[in-house]
Amino acid sequence: MERIKIVVPKKLIGGKMKKKRKFFTTEVISNRETQIGSRIYELVIWAEKQKPKAGQFYKIIPESSSQMPRPFTAADCKDNEITFYIKVVGENTKKLSELREGDKIKLIGPLGKPFAAEKSWKRVILVGGVTGIAALMPIAKKLDEMVIKTLALFGGKDEGQLFCKWRFNAKTCSTQTICEDALCERNLVTHLLEDALKEDAGQSVVIACGPRPMLKKVAEICEEYKNQCYVSLEEMMACGIGSCMGCDIPTTQKDEAGNKIYKSVCTEGPFFNASEIDWKALIPPKITIESSEERIGAKKIDPLKTELWGQSLNLELDFPIMTASGCYVLDSINNGPTDEYGIGAHVFKGLTTLRRQGNKGPRICETPSGMLNSIGLKNMGLEEFLSIAPMIIDMIQKTGRKVILNISGNSVKEFVDLAAALEKAGFKFIEVNISCPNNKEGGKIFSLNTKSTREVVREVRDSAPGLYLIVKLSPKAQDIAAIALGALNGGADALSIANTYPGMLIDPYTLRPCLGGNTGGLSGPAILPINVLKVFEVAQAELGLPIIGIGGITDARSAMNYILAGASAVQCGTGSFKNPKIFREICQGLKDFVKYHKVSNIKDLVGKVVLY
Repeated sequence: MERIKIVVPKKLIGGKMKKKRKFFTTEVISNRETQIGSRIYELVIWAEKQKPKAGQFYKIIPESSSQMPRPFTAADCKDNEITFYIKVVGENTKKLSELREGDKIKLIGPLGKPFAAEKSWKRVILVGGVTGIAALMPIAKKLDEMVIKTLALFGGKDEGQLFCKWRFNAKTCSTQTICEDALCERNLVTHLLEDALKEDAGQSVVIACGPRPMLKKVAEICEEYKNQCYVSLEEMMACGIGSCMGCDIPTTQKDEAGNKIYKSVCTEGPFFNASEIDWKALIPPKITIESSEERIGAKKIDPLKTELWGQSLNLELDFPIMTASGCYVLDSINNGPTDEYGIGAHVFKGLTTLRRQGNKGPRICETPSGMLNSIGLKNMGLEEFLSIAPMIIDMIQKTGRKVILNISGNSVKEFVDLAAALEKAGFKFIEVNISCPNNKEGGKIFSLNTKSTREVVREVRDSAPGLYLIVKLSPKAQDIAAIALGALNGGADALSIANTYPGMLIDPYTLRPCLGGNTGGLSGPAILPINVLKVFEVAQAELGLPIIGIGGITDARSAMNYILAGASAVQCGTGSFKNPKIFREICQGLKDFVKYHKVSNIKDLVGKVVLY
């Protein structure tokens, strides 16, 4: 059969075919901190035949767990060397700061539209903040070649952030710098710009790069003094070639139908005319939160003290952080490496009426950003647990620890028997895991049905009226708010949202599942955004029940996601396997967020997400 050829006329693609942008791997020539303690690094790489133009950038492929490459402007390019300036702000940039001579690095680029200076310009003012200063270097060089008079204004928190101002020394360029730690009121680079434009009569063209609030202020100043202004914007990117539209920014322009026009930073930027940007949409107004301290007077409040209200009993916590069920037994806390500081309550491994040996191995396997487990609720059973119950009760009374017992069952009767026996033994707090299959209803999970959820919780409540009941819901519920309402109507005191997600991995060599139980529960950072949404959906239903967020918590930032979505407390499990100090670190991080938002207690931040 003759092969069919598809011929595209050259005139339809603009004549000569464009050379495809390269994804390439190269070596690090050098990497050094510009000044000790500045956390800004000068990264120089070997890039033969790469000739980025002023304003263009590269995506550096991360070696961390992140899937998103980060854009960095090429600050300088000469002798087959490209220089980047990178400020350490997260996991990706920290990895980049650790690169050494000879290390391999992957890039995509150059990307973006080159910045085109015009010969008619009489004077240009460059405004740079922190690493934004580096992005202006190639533009200053171009302006010098064009013999355009240039004034460079640079600002930062301290001298360490004014790391490459000397690179702007040229016949046509003069510089002025300012630091925020200066003992004066007008200590911002935008103050320098205002002074420079007062007698300018709108003649100078302003080009700025730096933090977004700075860029917004620069745009406002230029509008006031009627100066033409261009700003360089950086956005999180996925494809980097204008295909996914993930880095679009809002503009003031509209299409024929009156809809707002968005432009892609990766193909139409990074430089934009400041007057074309919808700054209100790009930078939402700052949000302030009323503090509980302001409401009740000057009484000092412990920033992390938390109280989960119940029908007949409250759960008081020194910290809004708990261990997640299935991760620890008491001995592992007492004798293991885990730092106990920051743990508000210990949630025990799941207890069933009869002893269980668990599922056959393998029981765990690693997944991208998480793990699968198929433990099978291995535990000693109710009878043996009751034999050691007096010892646990004694420990609780002596240490003041809060202990929550997690119970599981395949029938309503099993839950009832467990709850009644535990209340009689002297325990006060239990977590009812209704994500288990109900064998009497054909293996259906209790918490996937509002009626069965209400039934099992009601039966447990009636059998143990003095217990504080936390009901653990399944993430598989399509309408989790409706299931939560069923738990409320059954008599729940609080909700924990949510259990692990069913998942499966297969070994392509052995052709068998990676778990002996074939499937398992997915936990870890991969499920964080999914469970945050589940918490938010229940919180929006305004049922009045305290919520405990679970899933993918690795630090204070991820814990705050649940709190802002509507959770009063969180549980941490998988993250503690990697980091034994995680509870202490989350605790300190939550205190920092309380301080940052100028509130007195973490409860002031519960459910305070502000939607767009």
